[in-house]
Amino acid sequence: MTINKVLKKFVGVNEIRINSLNLDKTADGSDKLVIHVEPYKSKQCRCPLCNNDKKLPCYDSKNNLCTWRALDCGGVIVELQSNTPRVTCPVHGVVTAAVPWAFHKSRFTKDFDLTVTWMAKALCKSAVSQYRGPLLAGVSQEHVIIWNLISQID
Repeated sequence: MTINKVLKKFVGVNEIRINSLNLDKTADGSDKLVIHVEPYKSKQCRCPLCNNDKKLPCYDSKNNLCTWRALDCGGVIVELQSNTPRVTCPVHGVVTAAVPWAFHKSRFTKDFDLTVTWMAKALCKSAVSQYRGPLLAGVSQEHVIIWNLISQID
């Protein structure tokens, strides 16, 4: 098995091309693995809201370098980075193109989003609080809102 196949399994997405890897340090000295990826050509330039495979024209050549937080591995913070263009959708107008590893407007991978949601729903507060610091460091405001709503249900 090649390193590309291992990394694709690790991040939970097959429709990507891995361009490079960097092992960096965060400001607090923690290890961080940055995986530079791009969607396969067949998955590029799609509207994130239409849920179809129709390829759309690029709005402009402005490629924003975006970063998505993935699940940690062995204490190493993992992030995906990709240049993400904007596309012109006839229904939704100009939007940032969809990527196969993340939900629309999320800066976390789908696996990260789903894990955080599952933890908040399925585990007791004391169990989740043990993970809350290391796993949920840097979690978005949306995750905090979900966390608070589910905490009120108990």
